[in-house]
Amino acid sequence: AVARHVANLADRIVAWARDRDDVRLVTPADGARRAGIVSVVPRDPAAASARLRAAGVTHSLREGAVRLSPHLYNTAADVARALAALEA
Repeated sequence: AVARHVANLADRIVAWARDRDDVRLVTPADGARRAGIVSVVPRDPAAASARLRAAGVTHSLREGAVRLSPHLYNTAADVARALAALEA
């Protein structure tokens, strides 16, 4: 149940990134080739990281990519908040 929940949250991030021209998905899109960690490269990764931080979204900025790692305690609303911060 935990793995399914994490996969569903990660799938939301992957789908969002794949639908955008201004974000590059670093993590494999195929769910069989990834875990719950999803990395994306927005146009301005440092600015995106600052927006995520301001929104209270825990994440990492590594090698120019924003790393999101939803887990059991996260909700679809948490993912939506992160994605909204990335879009701003």
